[in-house]
Amino acid sequence: MSNIVENNSGEAETSQCSIHDAGDGADLTSFSTHKISRKEDAISPEPKKLRNDPTLKYERVYLRAIPKASQYEKSFMHRDTITHVLATEKDFIVTASQDGHLKFWKKKHNEGIEFVKHFRCHLKEFSDVTVNHNGSLIATCCTQDRSVKVFDVINFDMINMFKFEFNPRIVCFVHQGSDLVNALAVSDARSGNIIVVDSNGNNEPIYLLDKLHQRPVILMQYAAIPDVTISIDDMGMIEYWSGTKSNYEFPTSVDFKYKMDTDLYEFCKIKQIPRSMSISPNGRIFAIFASNCFIYIFNLLNGKIILKLDETIEKYIQMGNETKFGI
Repeated sequence: MSNIVENNSGEAETSQCSIHDAGDGADLTSFSTHKISRKEDAISPEPKKLRNDPTLKYERVYLRAIPKASQYEKSFMHRDTITHVLATEKDFIVTASQDGHLKFWKKKHNEGIEFVKHFRCHLKEFSDVTVNHNGSLIATCCTQDRSVKVFDVINFDMINMFKFEFNPRIVCFVHQGSDLVNALAVSDARSGNIIVVDSNGNNEPIYLLDKLHQRPVILMQYAAIPDVTISIDDMGMIEYWSGTKSNYEFPTSVDFKYKMDTDLYEFCKIKQIPRSMSISPNGRIFAIFASNCFIYIFNLLNGKIILKLDETIEKYIQMGNETKFGI
């Protein structure tokens, strides 16, 4: 007896069955199987299942969280903590980090900013970074390596470097657009001295202010329109002085002659140290953020305080309690 079956490989098999006498009265059934190749009836193997790549957990949640707006935030990196950010009138942005690196960025309207150039300026942290009135020059200062560097913003290039015998702390351009000399004021970190140098020249000072401050200057800003420089030392003393055209004397463009008629002694009275200062583009007001977390807004021409803003945590907690935090 024979039967034909197919195995798993698609080949036909014939099985023959025979019965014979084993000699002891028992029947022995034996099977023999012969493989018969039947290519014409062969069945192609089933396709292997495609292996699924591992998916990220909560992938759908992440995909739904991708911003769909036409504008969204981007991240532009420094290797270390950013210490200074400046914006110029030429639509350039300059950022400085704690490791002494300086980066130039170009503002692209309706798009964001674009990286332009990177400089390794100093081996240590910046003590100050400043830009001139029209945004064409930038100066960086490092107290620890005693150097000041000047950069041409339009051409993204370093055009001059100063190496001083003293420790510079604050730098400030004190020139107007019509001046022949791009004067740069540099303060000493260990005394009240301020020297003025030509930013395109050498280390030789063109003027020395050694009697203006008794303590080291920690803030310095220049207003080109009234031709007034404001400098503040670490005791809170505020001083006014002019630029190159008036030979760095007391300015004649302000509305007072004696500081007793102003509020410029405010920080000496309250014994609070100014932390930062900014002058408005029109040169009429300036603001100071002090160590007591108050913002003082001054009228630049008469030296009077016109507004005080309380930025303390206690003030915000009080406002939150009064409004129930908007709940």
